[in-house]
Amino acid sequence: MIETRAKSEREPEPGKTAELSSNESPAGPPPSAVDRLLALQNSLHRYPRGASALLREEIAAHWRVRPESLVLTNGVDEAIDLLTSLTDRVWCTVPGFDAFWTRPEIHGLPTTRLPLREDGQPTVGPERVGPHGVAFVARPNNPTGTVVASEWLDALPSRVDLVCVDETYVDFSEEPGYVPRLGEWENLCVFRSLSKALGLAGLRLGVLAAPPLLAARLRERQRFYSADAVSLHLAAAAITDDAYLEGHRAR
Repeated sequence: MIETRAKSEREPEPGKTAELSSNESPAGPPPSAVDRLLALQNSLHRYPRGASALLREEIAAHWRVRPESLVLTNGVDEAIDLLTSLTDRVWCTVPGFDAFWTRPEIHGLPTTRLPLREDGQPTVGPERVGPHGVAFVARPNNPTGTVVASEWLDALPSRVDLVCVDETYVDFSEEPGYVPRLGEWENLCVFRSLSKALGLAGLRLGVLAAPPLLAARLRERQRFYSADAVSLHLAAAAITDDAYLEGHRAR
């Protein structure tokens, strides 16, 4: 017999509790994604053939980039693993998302942590980063909410092999993101998450935007169907749900 937990032990109701330690949306998932989930219930015996291409086209149209510039990843963790597979060391700002250094260290890559001042700016100049390796910078930063100056960040592509700007929280910032600037450097990529602004942390799906040649190299290194059909279809519904995003931003 399945036992149910007491009411006080159940998961908090959306809209009533904010899980601040992991920044989960207190508003719950977008209704558009829930509707898509219900529509999928009788097709889960199918492999997600074509779903990845469909989602890339949806996102590309929304972000005004080319579909071949997008890599769908199993969260930022897979994005980090893919990028570090192309280089031999890592540079990252701290405090920040701990996977920037824990994932590379698991794979034995030397990792240099670049401390941030209280105002959120690095304590060292960009000339102290590199040569070679991949640099991870969250903008806005987690957990400080500060924004690394674009002048400092813009100097990195000439210093290292790859630069990844993590824009998981860009939807809650008035600062412009780096997706429109992808063509300026061939070694720049931008990660965006569906977990925070779109309230879909349970899907573990992220989007890495990069110049087409770099994106193609990264897709070749992915596992077979690393993103499942449910995540792909629900993300396709949520990514264009501007009403949900604006409501969540305002809240």
